[in-house]
Amino acid sequence: MLFRSVQLSLGSSFTGEIGTIVTDESMSKGCVAAVVVDDDLAVIRADIKNDDAIKLTHTLSREKLNCKIWQFAGERVLLGISKSDVEAVCNIMKNFSNFRRENNLSILALVGTGVGIGSSPSKKFFEILENLSTKFHAIVSEEFFLKILLKNKETERAAAAVHSAFF
Repeated sequence: MLFRSVQLSLGSSFTGEIGTIVTDESMSKGCVAAVVVDDDLAVIRADIKNDDAIKLTHTLSREKLNCKIWQFAGERVLLGISKSDVEAVCNIMKNFSNFRRENNLSILALVGTGVGIGSSPSKKFFEILENLSTKFHAIVSEEFFLKILLKNKETERAAAAVHSAFF
């Protein structure tokens, strides 16, 4: 539920730079309110059992490492990591499982109401990416966000196309 007269400043969760300002008016339209990019991330993929995933989450939090846990599908974990924390996270991951590290990735996100998988905005979003032949590594759908993970080199073109299609 949205609260009236509340502004949300969207920007990079890793750098803190403010980008789009979302208001209750833009969110109440039932559509896309912003297109957001968080770039220059690293990703770690690993197969981790549920108990270890919980321990990993606590360890990362205790060490104050800036990570986003994208997925617990089966026993698979995908971590989005700020560049400054990647070595420390890799050292911790050695205690949990074998893992694979990928650098130079970005998150491209739609922000708004009704942007989840299967919605009209999400279909438009994925059609744009398909027309650009954009390859992405992961999809996360939340209440007010639809996020994809893609290579840095594809981000600017994809973000510009998505932004121009919605605004």
